[in-house]
Amino acid sequence: MPRKPLELQSLKWPFVGLAVLLAFSSIWAVYDEVVPRRPWKNFQREFFQLEEAHLKADRERARKRLAAPETKQELDAAQAELKAASDAISGNPEQRREYEAAVKAEEAARIREEEAKLYLGFDKSEQDAVYYVLREARHEEHESQERKLQARYDEWQRKIDEKTRLYNEAIAAHKAATEGRLKFIQRRDAAQAKIEAIEKPIREIDKRLEAFSGLGKLPQMEQYWIEDLKNSWGAPTVDRCQNCHVGINKGGYSAPWEVLEAKKANLPEADMRAQFAVDPEMADAYQKIHEAVCEDVPRPPDAVPIGGYQPPAEPSPMDPAQASECRPRAVWEKWMELAEAYCGPDARWFAKAKTVLKDAKGAVLVEQRPEWKGIARNPALEAMEGEEEPLEEKVAQACSDKETVAALEEAVKTDPFDVKPVFRTHPHRWELLAKAHNPETFGCTTCHGGQGVQTKGVRHRAFRHGEDDHDWNDPLTDEVKVMGRKYKGAFMQSKCNKCHTQELTLARAPLLSKGKKLFIDVGCWGCHPIEG
Repeated sequence: MPRKPLELQSLKWPFVGLAVLLAFSSIWAVYDEVVPRRPWKNFQREFFQLEEAHLKADRERARKRLAAPETKQELDAAQAELKAASDAISGNPEQRREYEAAVKAEEAARIREEEAKLYLGFDKSEQDAVYYVLREARHEEHESQERKLQARYDEWQRKIDEKTRLYNEAIAAHKAATEGRLKFIQRRDAAQAKIEAIEKPIREIDKRLEAFSGLGKLPQMEQYWIEDLKNSWGAPTVDRCQNCHVGINKGGYSAPWEVLEAKKANLPEADMRAQFAVDPEMADAYQKIHEAVCEDVPRPPDAVPIGGYQPPAEPSPMDPAQASECRPRAVWEKWMELAEAYCGPDARWFAKAKTVLKDAKGAVLVEQRPEWKGIARNPALEAMEGEEEPLEEKVAQACSDKETVAALEEAVKTDPFDVKPVFRTHPHRWELLAKAHNPETFGCTTCHGGQGVQTKGVRHRAFRHGEDDHDWNDPLTDEVKVMGRKYKGAFMQSKCNKCHTQELTLARAPLLSKGKKLFIDVGCWGCHPIEG
């Protein structure tokens, strides 16, 4: 079959195919740009849901307190007082009779004051005219005329003194009449203020909930340029950490152990509200769970006393024979999460102290602690040598006595704290961030390291995202690397020395402060032996 000439051939199907391919590619490009490349938006949406849920829970608790008999009785009394005070001002003629009388009395007193002021002014003008003529007579030395004018001047002065007395009395009467009228206004305002004080908590929550109406809060990129922290090519560091760590500088998302620690330290009420913004009922619930899963330990003194300091003895490991109740690894991880949130660094965790950990074969796992034998050049390295897999990775089940297991499981069931670590408020936020280190100025990477510009790598180690990686920033000794495996965290307190070089004591960096003092006292070689 002969082919049609080129100018007669139809190209509609190739064009249709290319158009479909272009449309598909465009849709895919937009989706890839908006969704997979923006994982921080999901973090913000999840946090906004958490924030709204917390506000609704707070509102429900505030509503219940408002409906309590004592509060309701107080509110009803304040509303009745407000109605009576308002009726006395703007009610029917009989109700506002006293107020209108006070208004008329004030107006009459005002008129009397104005009249007294006017007549006093007239007399002063007359006296000024006499004084002018008296001054001329003195200048021309007319003694007889001067004596007459002086007598007239003194007469006007006596009248002025009397008018001044009347004027002052009129001022006092006007002030008293005004106060009489204002008592009605003050009574109404006091009743209104009392009602507003009772309803203030729920009104503030309603105002914050308005942000979630309609489309609600929408994800928004937050980034700061840290001018004094240069990257490797000399440009200011860009910090975007708060796109995922949304609650880091917001009150109300702190770990329970920090709330309880602040209450125990009698933190001022204003600082408690600013830092934590936690409902009192929640704080009471935190305390109950803390007592069920933790044991408080006396804190070491800030300065070692004369004669030394003996820390509390570590509890003896639990006898495996007493650990009759066992739970799988997933349950033990829940216990550990609960202990991390409720116990904090200064309390013993029952999930550790009162459990026996076993591997998949049922063998008891024992934690290897660094031990100095008196001859090792690097005791930490020797103690950890060959310890490739952390003990936590080997746990298959955790066992304890019936009472401890029951207490831990009950605590997990009743746990009201639902804030993931990524959304928690920065520890000591009010002191460290709000008062001293505003994140908009200092950022996060100044202290925490990592790639502050990164918004996609949520697996911190895999993407060298943050402080878990000890090797990304600078070369460290083998001892520090090994101790970093043992003691998590990027030696946070040492980062304070970037700015606080000349300060020997920092309130929130006790290890750094002790290290500086130790270095000043004994130097490097007091701890690290050298050859020769």
